Amino acid sequence: MAVSYSGPALSTEVKGLLPATSYYCRVQAVNVAGVGPFSEAVFCQTPCSAPAAVAHVQPLAVGPVTHHILQNLQPDTSYRIRVQALNSLGAGPFSHAFKLKTKPLPPAPPRLECTAFSHQTLRLKWGEGPSKASAGDALQYQLQMADRNGRLVSLYKGPCHTHKVQRLNESTSYTFRIQA
Repeated sequence: MAVSYSGPALSTEVKGLLPATSYYCRVQAVNVAGVGPFSEAVFCQTPCSAPAAVAHVQPLAVGPVTHHILQNLQPDTSYRIRVQALNSLGAGPFSHAFKLKTKPLPPAPPRLECTAFSHQTLRLKWGEGPSKASAGDALQYQLQMADRNGRLVSLYKGPCHTHKVQRLNESTSYTFRIQA
């Protein structure tokens, strides 16, 4: 319990209470003769109100109450998003605007070519770039080969533009695909 009023008035208004919250109140009289006993505690509950402004938004985060995924957005485009909460008593204020940007489209797959071969190996090359990785390579490639059943098996994943495929059988056709 905290003292919310002290003075000669027979009533007071307590401010700064939260909506839909339970409070207990009691009164104690004081005069020149001393301090009297506290009254019985009285239960009070503040009414519900419209929701407050949304303070925090996280992209693709699912909150405890609801979530929404925005669809049909353009790639590599900035958007400003405001959120407003609603309940049975009305609408709360809009949140401040959140600036979000969608990711760009992935690049088209590069042209895959065989640059060297032997009876059991192939050297494959795709796109333009170094055969060895450098620190600034953000783009990753995945090289896959179809097995005997037609299932694609990953052979390489990384930033390089070449890969040597080994342990192949002579006079056998192989199917490869590259993905950026």
